[in-house]
Amino acid sequence: MANQYNSDSLIGRILLAKVDTTNRDRVLRHLYQILSQVAVRPHDPKFTCATWAMEAVWRLQKEGLIRLNAPVDAALWDKVHQVAKDCYRQVIGGNGRRPSVDIAGNGASAIPTYDFRG
Repeated sequence: MANQYNSDSLIGRILLAKVDTTNRDRVLRHLYQILSQVAVRPHDPKFTCATWAMEAVWRLQKEGLIRLNAPVDAALWDKVHQVAKDCYRQVIGGNGRRPSVDIAGNGASAIPTYDFRG
C-alpha cells in the first residue's frame, strides 16, 4: 500500500468512525465492497472528489458502518465544504503554493483533522 502522506492532494481528513481492530479485516472488506460501488464520473462537470465522498458517506451511514453527529444532507455538505476550505488554508498557509505543512515528513500529526463521529 502506498504511503497516503506522500499525496500531492491530501490537505485534510475527516474522521467518520474508528475501526474495531478485532474485526478489522472483515470491516475493511465490507468498506471496500461499499466504496467500490460509489461511481467515479469523470465526464460529469458537477462531479468532484467531494461529491464522491458525500455519496460514499451516505452509503456508509445507510449500511450502518458509521454514525455521524449530523444527518447526511445539505447542511453536512456545507460543513464539509467549509472544513475543506479551512484545511486548504492551513496546509497552503496563504502563500498560494503547496506545501506550507510537511505532511509526508510528519504524517498524521501534520494533517488538519476534523471529527464528525457521532
